[in-house]
Amino acid sequence: MKISIHIHSEYSSDSRQPVSSVIEESRRLGYDAIAITDHNTAAGSLAALEMKPDELSVITGAEFSTDKGHILALFIDDSIEKSCRKIPIGSGIAYEFNDLVSKVRKLGGLLFLAHPLESKATVDPSFIACLDGYERINGRISSGLKSKRADELSRTLKARFPDKVLIGGSDAHTQHEIASVYMTSDSSDLREALLNADKICFKRSSMAKIRFHNMKNHHKRRPAYVVRQTAAMLLGLLHDLGSAMKGNSYEVIRVREESR
Repeated sequence: MKISIHIHSEYSSDSRQPVSSVIEESRRLGYDAIAITDHNTAAGSLAALEMKPDELSVITGAEFSTDKGHILALFIDDSIEKSCRKIPIGSGIAYEFNDLVSKVRKLGGLLFLAHPLESKATVDPSFIACLDGYERINGRISSGLKSKRADELSRTLKARFPDKVLIGGSDAHTQHEIASVYMTSDSSDLREALLNADKICFKRSSMAKIRFHNMKNHHKRRPAYVVRQTAAMLLGLLHDLGSAMKGNSYEVIRVREESR
């Protein structure tokens, strides 16, 4: 079974890809199951489920902003976003981590930490004990340095939480990114497949396209932000050129071996 998770759709404020396009591209790539995890809402995954796509299973889910970091909640419904306690974080609002965990568990859902490098796991990872696992690979890691730091953090977390599951998510906000990460499993049961993946297959997405997408969808394009994103886009072109010269074929992490 080939599974792709952590995909965003038009139900996220920073993505414009229709749910139908996500399904179409996932079919083209030969995926057996996908999880659309829009920001703080299960609406995208529920819309996909209603479409009843042939030969493609849909895992309902969302990516919730919490006081610990972004949490992927899978096998849920829209009751989580409606009932979970919210707290102020900086200039925004986040879901209270412990309440989120409690409510997702009551539904029998699974919980994974998205992009650990951008979470509280870098300073106090104790909360990971409450989760099923965390992203070993995120398709939007934008540089070799960040990739190295993510690898180091993953080793630290695995040493402390050896029983936690390693997953890979594309974090796709655009159609071309859906191909960047998928997992494989021998299990035909979706829950078991996620908890017992044998491989994470990944290749780098176009960083130039990602930066352009970020700039296009940002609500407040102040001059300083545009300058930073333009510079990042130029560096992204160099990254893409390097990937192209290497062939940009899929790399494989054998999860079961790394988990030993």
